Amino acid sequence: EYLLMVGARTGAEAPTAMALHTCRRMTEGGMYDHLGGGFARYSVDARWLVPHFEKMLYDNTLLAKLYAHAYQVSGEERFATTVRETLDYLEREMLDPAGGFYSAQDADSEGIEGKFFVWTPEEIADVLGPDDGAAFCAVYAVTDAGNFEDPHHPEFGRRNVLSRPEPLADVAARLGRSVDDVEAALPGWRERLLAKREERVPPGLDDKVLTSWNGLAISAFAEAGRVLDAPRYIESARRTAEFIRTSMVRDGRLLHSYRAGEAKVDALLEDFAYLALGLVDLYRATGDLEHLRWAAELYEEAVTRFRDDDGTFFESPEDGEALILRQKPFFDSPTPSGNASMALLAFWLGRYFGRPEWEDASRAVVS
Repeated sequence: EYLLMVGARTGAEAPTAMALHTCRRMTEGGMYDHLGGGFARYSVDARWLVPHFEKMLYDNTLLAKLYAHAYQVSGEERFATTVRETLDYLEREMLDPAGGFYSAQDADSEGIEGKFFVWTPEEIADVLGPDDGAAFCAVYAVTDAGNFEDPHHPEFGRRNVLSRPEPLADVAARLGRSVDDVEAALPGWRERLLAKREERVPPGLDDKVLTSWNGLAISAFAEAGRVLDAPRYIESARRTAEFIRTSMVRDGRLLHSYRAGEAKVDALLEDFAYLALGLVDLYRATGDLEHLRWAAELYEEAVTRFRDDDGTFFESPEDGEALILRQKPFFDSPTPSGNASMALLAFWLGRYFGRPEWEDASRAVVS
């Protein structure tokens, strides 16, 4: 995101090229789920081939937004496809029936790491037939030798994480088929294999709904809908915001976690910051001032309950649980820093509402 922003603002080609190259490599490797969409948490090797198969809501929402911006900058359709497949995965597999998105999908099923996601050539040929199966294996680097084995369960054998290490033109030439022919066949092949995969025992779900991570989801769906001109994603963002407002606010106070019909625990700084930033993105996508007003209300409450005298923010509220030490989140972890997010929120709200004191508050956090 930072490299794309620098490239867009300065006109420098190198930052944009670096960002787009990284985005391409991530979707070609094994961290990306080539059948079901979405990204695994990280890779366990330097080649970005073998993932730790766990899928996190925060990774996939942040990456969906990144790929929407990569598409916006480059016009490369592959990035738009990645956005759609990732968001469709979240709606298909991570959405609570009551509303809101679950936190994570486990790495293992039936006690074996990656069992749900990996393949042998024989399994693929059983679904696609020998000729199309061989072509699919060539495209996705599936071999008899395999590229993955769970070291705790060697009896499961070596299998294959799907990846796209080779340009399609080279694979098609080796197969004696045209690029257009193979490219046209791939969606159907993937769809059939995904349907077969759905017959397997799925990984478990961490089915709690967190306000903070759902704020990231609102932002991703709203921004993707705006960039891709896809109203259904904007509607998903709106529904998620409405779920939080109706199910995760009690007596006027925002709560942190929801599961099985029960919301509990007072919201933390990231809950306020990510949700409010998601509402800002939802306003940009819809023009509905109600979303912006709610974002401003959340900001003002966070200032009252979380801000220190120097203008920075604590992680926990002043009126919350008595702690030995109230920490201040300055550093990015896998998710953005709470203080950085509040600074960004104050800047945008100051601009939208004509409140220079909010812009000054943003600068105070940065300084």
